[in-house]
Amino acid sequence: MVALRNGTMGWHLAGYQLEHGNVRPPPPVSPEGGDLARQRSRSAADRFGVRRVDAKTLAGWRSEAAERTLYVLDVRTIEEFEAGHIAGSRHAPGGQLVQSTDSYMGTHRARVVLVDPEFVRAEMSASWLRQLGWEEVYVLDSGFDGQTLEEGARTPVLLGDLPAVDLVSPVEAKRNVDAGACFVDLTRSLDHRDNHPEGAQWGKRETLESDLKAIACSEAVLTAADHRLAVMAAGDLAESGIRCTVIDGGSRAWEMAGFPMAAGMGAPLAALDDVFMRPYDKDAGKAEMERRMNAYLSWEVGLVEQIGRAGGISFQSYRS
Repeated sequence: MVALRNGTMGWHLAGYQLEHGNVRPPPPVSPEGGDLARQRSRSAADRFGVRRVDAKTLAGWRSEAAERTLYVLDVRTIEEFEAGHIAGSRHAPGGQLVQSTDSYMGTHRARVVLVDPEFVRAEMSASWLRQLGWEEVYVLDSGFDGQTLEEGARTPVLLGDLPAVDLVSPVEAKRNVDAGACFVDLTRSLDHRDNHPEGAQWGKRETLESDLKAIACSEAVLTAADHRLAVMAAGDLAESGIRCTVIDGGSRAWEMAGFPMAAGMGAPLAALDDVFMRPYDKDAGKAEMERRMNAYLSWEVGLVEQIGRAGGISFQSYRS
């Protein structure tokens, strides 16, 4: 087995074509392959000190969640997760969990329980997290046995109550927009660029009031992938003098009502600084994109030397 140096950036910079939009699933694992994978993942888990936890212990930790942060993360595919998952767990595919840990776990030294009835993905993900310094990482050894299961996508939990705002149907929202109301999508900018209700400008909650006043907007229709974000933004503007309505069900409801969707950034209301933009996420020409790729790779390779400096990060040694 070999690894591609510099990944897809290196492939592109070498002059080869990249394939985009591939949604082909990998081939099914054979029984022999599954047995071998479980053997090797167990070996990796033992090497890096990954422990298993049973359902009773997990139930006890749940009862202590107000005093000690607990993350229950399902590391399977999104299709498997939505077909059935432990109530209260979150989807966190192993590779993304390890590379973007702070997107899933905001509390250091928390208890982390990974779920995969086949164990392979959970044990491998847990072994990587252990190497990253997460001390209390466990694999649920009982799978779904004795657990309450849910289907469908997870709905993030909000702290506090939503403000009371005017919710409107997609039909009424379209009528208001056609009559001259400003139409604002508060979804993450990268997601807005890929797909948003046609005619909606991208905006962000923290500067929405000043941005709307800058264009002399007196009435706005707000939407978002999660319509609760638009509800909170409308609540922020309750005393602003700008009349805000929110599409009930958000952008998904707009699309399901048969109204057109669009791609591209158009004329955003706010500065595009809501997410970290990877070199290949930038809307730039080929030469500029490749300059940014090379700058990123130089920084990445230089991390090894930086870590070795006095006062840098230290890593635990593990047996071979």
